[in-house]
Amino acid sequence: MSKTEVTECIELVHEVAEHYRLNVLNSARTMRSVEDLEWIVGTFLQKKVTVESLKVPAAGKWIKAACVITDAGEYEIYVLTGLDLDARRFIICKELFHVVLDAESRRNMDMFRHLQEVTTTFPVAIVQPNSAAAACEYYAEAAAMEFLFPYTERLAVLAAAPEGGPNYAEIASRYGIPQEYVESYLGAPLMDFFS
Repeated sequence: MSKTEVTECIELVHEVAEHYRLNVLNSARTMRSVEDLEWIVGTFLQKKVTVESLKVPAAGKWIKAACVITDAGEYEIYVLTGLDLDARRFIICKELFHVVLDAESRRNMDMFRHLQEVTTTFPVAIVQPNSAAAACEYYAEAAAMEFLFPYTERLAVLAAAPEGGPNYAEIASRYGIPQEYVESYLGAPLMDFFS
């Protein structure tokens, strides 16, 4: 991931978060509303987005959702069923940030090659994707985390953690994020990267 592109991505998240802060009732709550984020994306960024649940179970599948751009320039987010609430929130948030970050240069119309590259590079921390479209998967995840659990709050959580370390399950519950993301983004490698 290019630090320049990550910085641009985080700046966009902060712009969206500012719209959220100014326009959402109870915006200071720790657990941000993904439904209100969808409203912000539609109203202030003027992107037409629909979120649909597919009748395909998520269990055992690595890819849990997809964002499709129609010929009319509208966005359709498809989410597999059977996800727990936190996973569903996070996945929809990530897909909404695909909408926010969308640019022609980050698109890949060869779906097979895109999925192949994403599934072979995304799970491996040391591998860098070859295309902007695959890299956008990283950016959308980082954007979702920055929106749902901002870096400044991650710093505060770590500073207040007891000697044994943070209670990841409690933090995940408080922010409405799957615990594996909380653990990953509070870990030294990602905290150092986003500093």
